[in-house]
Amino acid sequence: MPYKDPDKRREAWNRASKKKYDKRLRYLNQHKLKVGCLICGFKLYSSALDFHILDPSAKEEDTTAFVRWSQDKLKKQMERYVILCANCHRGVHSGDIPFIYTK
Repeated sequence: MPYKDPDKRREAWNRASKKKYDKRLRYLNQHKLKVGCLICGFKLYSSALDFHILDPSAKEEDTTAFVRWSQDKLKKQMERYVILCANCHRGVHSGDIPFIYTK
């Protein structure tokens, strides 16, 4: 039942939004840990794993927007990315680690 009081309605909205955000963030972190770094295999903790886009011209938004997307859009977009640990990701972007991805 909707709240007539605007403060209660806002609180309920915020709780629901936070719950969805937490669920998507948990999904992303579990995915990163399941897959691990494509180069070195690191998978100890998700905070050290990054999404690396395969085709930068196809990038729609920053990866921080992932948690706002629907589950379907999230899964579709994640096909454009691979998981790299922070060290390998920096090495790929600096050119120190050669990286060619083939499916």
